[in-house]
Amino acid sequence: MRRSLGELAWQYRRVERAHELFSGALELAREAGDEEEAARAQVGLAELRLDAGEWAAAAALLEPALAALSAPGRTRGRYEASRARGLLALAHEGPESARAWFGECLELAGALRDQRLEVYALRSLRALSLPPEGGSGPAARAVEIRPGLWRIHPAGVPT
Repeated sequence: MRRSLGELAWQYRRVERAHELFSGALELAREAGDEEEAARAQVGLAELRLDAGEWAAAAALLEPALAALSAPGRTRGRYEASRARGLLALAHEGPESARAWFGECLELAGALRDQRLEVYALRSLRALSLPPEGGSGPAARAVEIRPGLWRIHPAGVPT
């Protein structure tokens, strides 16, 4: 429940509250020995770091989360971690790395039989194939960070 409330706070841009909730969810999950829920809370914390442009901190949270979520039966959590990892790749590593992560999202969405997540993954992959707006150099663009949730980057501001 705390993790879900953290996601809601994050969507409303209440970043400090989201951090408190994700951190609390992580602590409770660890106390309960729930590795999957702890990993999903780490993904939430990683997304906060991504929003702040703290790539190394986001990666440090995502790598153990991805490892924990690779176990069978953790497909939904793995999808969320792969989506966040794709956004990190898009912002920091480049389109080829992002393409691999969003490709994994597409496979996981298919396994989940969740059409909304499949369409998101397809849109993300399609966006990677489009040329940058305005020719060369940074352009004004929007990045869909979750299905139907966009982050706008003005021209000249890195993603």
